[in-house]
Formats: sequence, C-alpha cells, structure tokens
Amino acid sequence: VLRLLPDEQLAPERRHPMVRLLRRPNPHYSGVVMWMAVLASLYVSGNAYLLKLRDRQERVVELWWVPHWLCDPRWSPDG
Repeated sequence: VLRLLPDEQLAPERRHPMVRLLRRPNPHYSGVVMWMAVLASLYVSGNAYLLKLRDRQERVVELWWVPHWLCDPRWSPDG
C-alpha cells in the first residue's frame, strides 16, 4: 500500500490495515504460510482462493486459504 506525498512521490504505508492483515491473515497462520498455500494451489490447478471474513462494519478482518479442490468457479450463464 502506497500513499501519495505532497511532492507527488509515493511512500509505503506500513501501518495500513491491509498490510497488517497480509502479514497475519488469521490467528492460526502467518502471511508467509498463507501465500505458500495460495501459490501451491495456483501452480497445481491454476486457481487459488481466499475466503474473506468481515466484521460488523463489513471490514475484512481475516483471510483464509481455501484449497482449490473445495471450490468451483461459477459465472452467470448469460456471460
């Protein structure tokens, strides 16, 4: 996540909620472990999935890897 500085430069936003979420996506594993699982699914099947858990204000508060064999992509029949 980057923020625009007054001089038009971009600077990393280290305290942004998304950065914290990606470092610790849920109470059971780290961001590194989550991304290893996501990449394994992507390499094996060409698809990778994350489940977003939201709080009462609809903010994403947890991310969970979902194994590719448990999901089937779906889309509208009319395209």
